[in-house]
Amino acid sequence: MLSEVRALLDVQELDKEVLELNAQLARYPVIWEEVKRKLAVSKAALAAANDARENQQKERKRLEQKLRLYSDELRRNQAQQAIIKTSKEYEAVNKQIEAVKAKISQLEEQGLALITDEPKVAEAVVTATAEVARVEEQYRTEKERIRVQFNDKKSRVAEMEKSRKQLAAKLDPANFTNYERIFKRHPGSVVVPVRSGSCSGCHFGLLANVLVQVHRSDKPTLCPNCGRIISEDEDFQADQERAG
Repeated sequence: MLSEVRALLDVQELDKEVLELNAQLARYPVIWEEVKRKLAVSKAALAAANDARENQQKERKRLEQKLRLYSDELRRNQAQQAIIKTSKEYEAVNKQIEAVKAKISQLEEQGLALITDEPKVAEAVVTATAEVARVEEQYRTEKERIRVQFNDKKSRVAEMEKSRKQLAAKLDPANFTNYERIFKRHPGSVVVPVRSGSCSGCHFGLLANVLVQVHRSDKPTLCPNCGRIISEDEDFQADQERAG
């Protein structure tokens, strides 16, 4: 294989890994946003559970206050009933007493429902609090993991870019310029081998003279269809070595 093509393959291997590392680096912000979203959701659930408990306590106090007012009203009506003299007045007060008793009964039922629901509401607060603690721990762990991996990958990218510059300096400037031009169209697959007489990049069947040029020319050969640099068929090379 032409030394220039082999060197370009080395550059391409570095470029492939850099592309993959950059793709991984691009995913970290998405991963981090998901971690933050989970924490926000768990905190919102805890806030809702606390609000539900606070509202329940407020409602219970409101019912207790109204119950005291109606109880006082009942006692006054009962006291008034004891001193009235006419049956008409007695009947009117009695209706008031029955109405107040109905309201008191209704409030007591509502209060009983609140008391029955209190353990469930309290348990929801406990569960939500534990979930926030769990997600916060996960948040801290993920933050450190992402920080370490992100910095490690950034360092590896920097090292590979340095190695790439060193390799590029040894190449013919025209060949490297051509490589970078093709890279813009076909990132990671600038240099491709011949496979069964075709360019393995675009699967275009190559003419015999192009195949001869790939094996014998002293400069990189381009695929006439996709413009990639085509290298020797590895199967051809193995056959040549066995024949040799």
